[in-house]
Amino acid sequence: MSEDELDGLLGELQRDVMRVAWSRGTVSVRDVYEELAASRPLAYNTVLTVMTRLADKGILEREHRGQAHFYRAAQRGQRGFLREHVRRSIRDLLERHGDLAVAEFVDELCAGDAEKLASLEARLAKRRGEEEDT
Repeated sequence: MSEDELDGLLGELQRDVMRVAWSRGTVSVRDVYEELAASRPLAYNTVLTVMTRLADKGILEREHRGQAHFYRAAQRGQRGFLREHVRRSIRDLLERHGDLAVAEFVDELCAGDAEKLASLEARLAKRRGEEEDT
């Protein structure tokens, strides 16, 4: 996954914090601070604030153990994060605009790459097959 896919979704420091969380699993603020501060000047409280905000947004999960908080990514890896972001965006679009959003999406696929349209058709056929099995 390229960095460009996360642009606009997370700021630079947020991406760096998440990279540490994705690579190490469960982390403390101190863990993240020490890893990031090794390569640039950074305040502990800045990392604490960023991690708190990421937890408030549901991007990190926070667990209280004794006197410390430990964090882990709510989604597995960058791909999982991106997938969840797209899923939420689509749900919001469908709730707001319903059939119009679906029609515009299909029109965009038809006007664009034939492979993407074929992929959509295959997914729809698979879903229909799964529904018939239940």
